[in-house]
Formats: sequence, structure tokens, C-alpha cells
Amino acid sequence: MLKWPSANASVESGGGAGDTDAVVLVTASGPNKQIRVSLSRLEANTSGGIWEATLVEIGATPIIAAPQSRASITSPVMVKGSSRSGGFEGVIGRISILDHLYTDIGHSTIQGSPSFSIRVTYTSSLNPGGAEEGVVVFYPDNPSGGAQLAEMVKVLISA
Repeated sequence: MLKWPSANASVESGGGAGDTDAVVLVTASGPNKQIRVSLSRLEANTSGGIWEATLVEIGATPIIAAPQSRASITSPVMVKGSSRSGGFEGVIGRISILDHLYTDIGHSTIQGSPSFSIRVTYTSSLNPGGAEEGVVVFYPDNPSGGAQLAEMVKVLISA
């Protein structure tokens, strides 16, 4: 999803055969290119269960304050947070809503102060009343190029 050419990963906590949760630190080449991925076993199945990413954070302090991981959202969704940088030319970054196939179904550019509260409208391909897994993503402004950072929160998208 991040299109990093290469990266190294190390387990920070959990991840054993009997654990339901784990935290993995992923580092790409280049300055400040590090994310922390929180994983949970699908349906808490510790007998060979599938690991599922539930949260991706940039650094130790989360940027996305709302919605929370695993929250149910409807359009428009209010996304709140605080970036650690002032951005470039007034642009802090971008919020995207991705569906279960990681297709961008709605997005908005964040401008102004590092603290933000922004409504993001999305269009789901589901029938009214349907729901699917999805992701709220914050892409900080990246004027220097190179590996793109992102903070992601897994959510349940309602149509």
C-alpha cells in the first residue's frame, strides 16, 4: 500500500504463538521513514489464526484521534487529529477513505494548522444498509519525495 521499495521489520511486542496482539516496527530507507503496525488475530484465533493490521501509526504519538480503530463510520465522516509538521505551503496532508479493496472512495486535503477536524465524504459501492471493512488514511505532505509515510485506522464502512 505504501509502495516502499524495501523495508525492514522487527517485532516490538507480542506476536507469539499464543498472542492475540502484536506490534511491529517497519523502517524504510531514508530519514524519518518509520511506521508502527498494530496487529490482531482475526476473531482472536490463536490456533493458527490470521494476523490482521488494525492500526498503522507514524511515530509514538498517533496523528488520527478520530475515528478510532474498528469504529463504524458513515458518510460524511469527521476525521480529527494533529500532525507533527506544519506542512508545505499550507498543506498538512490528505485524508483518504479506502474500501475493502483499498480503492480511494473519498478524500480531502488538509490545510492550515497542524490540528485538524475535517469532514470527508465518501461514496461506497455497497447497497444501502451494507457494510464493509475499510481504512481511514492520513498521508502527510511529502514535498521532499521518497518513501511516503501514512497513518491508517481500520474501520467498518457503512453505506
